[in-house]
Amino acid sequence: QDGIQLLGATSVFNNNGQVKIGVAGPVNRMGIIMNSGSKLNNNLGALIEINNVSTNDGIQLATTSTVTNSGTINIGNISVVFRIGIFVSSATFNNNASGIITINNIASTLANEGTAIRLQTNSVFTNANSILIGNIADINRFGIVVSSTSTLTNQSTGTISINRLSTQSAISLLATSKIFNN
Repeated sequence: QDGIQLLGATSVFNNNGQVKIGVAGPVNRMGIIMNSGSKLNNNLGALIEINNVSTNDGIQLATTSTVTNSGTINIGNISVVFRIGIFVSSATFNNNASGIITINNIASTLANEGTAIRLQTNSVFTNANSILIGNIADINRFGIVVSSTSTLTNQSTGTISINRLSTQSAISLLATSKIFNN
C-alpha cells in the first residue's frame, strides 16, 4: 500500500495545494513511489507531508523519474518513516530556490537504511534553498549518502543542515560519488 504511485512517463502530478500522507493511519509501503520517467512538481506555496510509513521510504524515485520542489516537503515531522526519507535511484531531484525540505524520525538501524537522503546509481540531487535534516527528531544512521556515481550539488543559495544523528555520518560519499558547492 502506497500513499501515491506515479508509474510511467505519462504520470505527472502537479501539487498546488496540500497533500498529507499517513495522518489518519499507517502507510504500509511507500509514501510516494515513482518510476519510469514519472514527474512530481510540488509548486510554490504547495505542501507535501509524509508520516507514519511503517516499512519503507517517504519518497522513492527511480528510473529517470523527476521531483521538482518549489514548495515545502516535510517527511517524518509528526511520526516515523521507517527506512529512508528520500531515496533517489537513477533519477533526479531538484529543490528549487523557494523549496524547503525537512526530514525527521527515520527509524531503521539496518545497513543502507536509517538515512534521510540516499542517492545511488547515477542520480542527481540539486539544492538551491533549504534542506533541514534532524531539525526536530532523530535520524537513526546517516544524514545523506551519495553512492554509485551520483551527484549532490548544493548551489550558492543552498543550505543543508544536518543534526540529531544517532549513529554514523552526516554525509557519506561512496564509489565515485561527488558533491559540488557552486
